Amino acid sequence: MGRLRRSAVRATLVATVVATVLVSLLSSPVAAAEPTFGKPTIDSAFGRGVELTQPVVLTASPFRVEVLLTTGEDGTPLVVEVPSPGAGTTTLRYTLDVSEGNILPNTPITARWRITPTPDADALTGPPVSALYEDDRFDWQTVEGDIVRVHWYEGSRAFGERALRIGEEAVASTAARLGVTEDARVDFFIYADQTSFYDALGPGTRENVGGQANADIRTLFALITPTEIDDPWVATVVPHELVHLVFDTAVQNPYHFPPRWLNEGLAVYLSQGYEPGD
Repeated sequence: MGRLRRSAVRATLVATVVATVLVSLLSSPVAAAEPTFGKPTIDSAFGRGVELTQPVVLTASPFRVEVLLTTGEDGTPLVVEVPSPGAGTTTLRYTLDVSEGNILPNTPITARWRITPTPDADALTGPPVSALYEDDRFDWQTVEGDIVRVHWYEGSRAFGERALRIGEEAVASTAARLGVTEDARVDFFIYADQTSFYDALGPGTRENVGGQANADIRTLFALITPTEIDDPWVATVVPHELVHLVFDTAVQNPYHFPPRWLNEGLAVYLSQGYEPGD
């Protein structure tokens, strides 16, 4: 009988310890506040913004709610804190403002939501969602070569193919000169009117700009009307801007970017040569 009593006592103690641990875990503020993420969404419209949503179930009001935004090839996210919605089943929302021109067309955007349940808890990150911020005002035509892909909305196919030849030759010759291999796609968007072109580049664009390249998204924007495609300046401006993209490939390193005068000087030299005035 004594042996049976001792076994019963041990079983009671074990059951008590297990129950205590379970009660402690279930009543823990961190466990109680842990969110359940649903499927996020991302929806962009040119000039109006990028709308982000994240369905979530919160058993307690979280300490902090944030959106992590990554654009282009930059792997470092922008962290934006948003108001805590309190406990319950809800949808988190955030709108990325694009009115200042800080996001260019053809920019890939990836967003994730991060929730910190309590000041002492680890942050929990939801699933990623991605989209391409596009200039959706026009019905773009597209033609592509080995590296360059040209997009335009006014002019014939011959217009687009002429622009493609200029771009492909500029990339190939610059890559050979700098000793690099270009294998990543370059997008070339051609605007037919100044207002639309400046709207795409944003309000901070300098006057009299005919072209602009952005290495982070490997995209060239140019203002060329259908009647100007054979003008001599086009065969200079397009290669000039594409030199910047190839130059970025040639000098990529984890330490620092070369001086801007070298980048700009090389673009001038390879697109129009060296003249007595220089």
